[in-house]
Amino acid sequence: MNLYGKKITLNKMDLRSIDLDIYLNWLRDVENNKYISSVSSNYSKEELIHYINEKNTDTDTIFMGIFAKDTGAFIGTIKLEKINTTEKSAWLGIMIGDPKNYGKGFGSEAIILLLAYAKNSLKLGKVILGVNPDNINAVNLYNKIGFKFDKSQSNIMVLTLSEFFTDL
Repeated sequence: MNLYGKKITLNKMDLRSIDLDIYLNWLRDVENNKYISSVSSNYSKEELIHYINEKNTDTDTIFMGIFAKDTGAFIGTIKLEKINTTEKSAWLGIMIGDPKNYGKGFGSEAIILLLAYAKNSLKLGKVILGVNPDNINAVNLYNKIGFKFDKSQSNIMVLTLSEFFTDL
């Protein structure tokens, strides 16, 4: 499965199509990616390979690489996980790895592409994400897309897809 946007393409994560060293550097960059819970300065390549394989074999997860359309460069990852077809919900996670790609609209385009897929193909009604409230750039992005903070949990944001995608 591939999803195509104006600036990016989302492709299923494949060990052969991504640069593991670049991905590993992002996961070890605790300064620039301090709000990503899986980031650790001692993250190993073996752990990364295991993580990718685990996500790719989990039937309740869609794990995709984000690639710049103009250059084909691997710039991040996005996933829907804990996909629950009974409750019509899933959790969203995203990482734009290199700070030079922040603020260019790659993240918002990736999220919107995956949300459209979640609504139209998976028939989901709600997407949830965890966010550190101190991560102002992420909170602003999620608000702009339409996510709202859960009133009972200060680090959880929710988007009801029917309210956002009224024209799809």
